[in-house]
Amino acid sequence: MYDYMPNGSLGSLLHERNGRPLEWELRYQILLGAAQGLAYLHHDCVPPIVHRDIKANNILIGLEFEPYIADFGLAKLVEDGDFTRSSNTIAGSYGYIAPEYGYMMKITEKTDVYSYGVVVMEVLTGKQPIDPTIPDGLHVVDWVRQKRGGLEVLDPSLLFQPESEIEEMMQALGIALLCVNSSPDERPTMKDVAAMLKEIKHEREEFAKVDVLLKGSPTPENHENKNSTGVRATSSSKPVMQSFYPGSVNTSFSASSLLYSSSSNAKMGFK
Repeated sequence: MYDYMPNGSLGSLLHERNGRPLEWELRYQILLGAAQGLAYLHHDCVPPIVHRDIKANNILIGLEFEPYIADFGLAKLVEDGDFTRSSNTIAGSYGYIAPEYGYMMKITEKTDVYSYGVVVMEVLTGKQPIDPTIPDGLHVVDWVRQKRGGLEVLDPSLLFQPESEIEEMMQALGIALLCVNSSPDERPTMKDVAAMLKEIKHEREEFAKVDVLLKGSPTPENHENKNSTGVRATSSSKPVMQSFYPGSVNTSFSASSLLYSSSSNAKMGFK
């Protein structure tokens, strides 16, 4: 039995178009909350819990759009951290099951990580894992890879957001690509996923602080560079911020660079 969730599930918010499309800020908060919830199950519960059926319809949305991970009918307790235990049946939902689960039949937290990565792509693209609008019947993961993680894969309703938010979306897409790595060992842990998602907003806040400082501290050039009408000729602060953060535009979280770069640096032990 669950509490009543007035906003239904993440799946219904994304795919049942009954009103305004879900804005990026709410999508981000839902993704971060779900990542933190999974990190709690994997790292803080004793014994750890593997959910085994992470999907958009199993993330319920509360009154303030706070996410709740639901439906633990397939969940497994992992005694003594033994993630090598075999399962007798394939658990999960079509489109969200990690590819290795079909032949390894192992209970592992990295299958949850893969499923979560599919959810992130679903949130960013507005498409279901197996979606009739995706050409050639491709899975959303294969479609995003085929498009090399470009802007064209984003939900069209998100493309009118400010440039700073578009960059956040592309960074989140890069994290999703890490989660759906074909090699389970190369996927990050959910604790690391939550940390990377938080860093997206932290980075933006730092940019904003620098921008405020720059705008509030006139330089000698600002006093000297005037045009013929006496109007101060100031340059945009964006190039200055890039000098403070030279990797801010094409970071290691960039979807296109993550797609073909080695993710060995993201390989971390499960603790």
